[in-house]
Amino acid sequence: MLGTWKGELTQASGNVVEQYSEFYLVSGGNTIYERIIEDGVEMHTTYTNVDGELLVRHYCALGTQPEFEVESSTDKKLSVKLASTVDYHPDHNSFVNSMAWTIDDENSDKVIVDSSVYVNGELQVQQAVIERIH
Repeated sequence: MLGTWKGELTQASGNVVEQYSEFYLVSGGNTIYERIIEDGVEMHTTYTNVDGELLVRHYCALGTQPEFEVESSTDKKLSVKLASTVDYHPDHNSFVNSMAWTIDDENSDKVIVDSSVYVNGELQVQQAVIERIH
């Protein structure tokens, strides 16, 4: 996933917005850092190995910083879910609940990003299709 990616995000409302992501290594190669811009709004996500487990932390425009643990992983797909240690509740917080990256079978420079997000207590599902541009 290292590199620059661009595409479109279809929100739960059906609204389609631009999505731009840059993935690069930081901290001596120990962490992948993602800079995301969705519809002009910048967010950040880190991917780090902690004691042999992938820890994903998202710094969200919704004002929360959820952490995720791996739900499943194959050569073509990575799914993460809200970590069991995170104390967010849909009645009180808006937050990303899950994310999954699926590499296209025919084009490894194309990825489908599915996510579920609680906004004001309502679970919303959205999907982005991004392609590597660098």
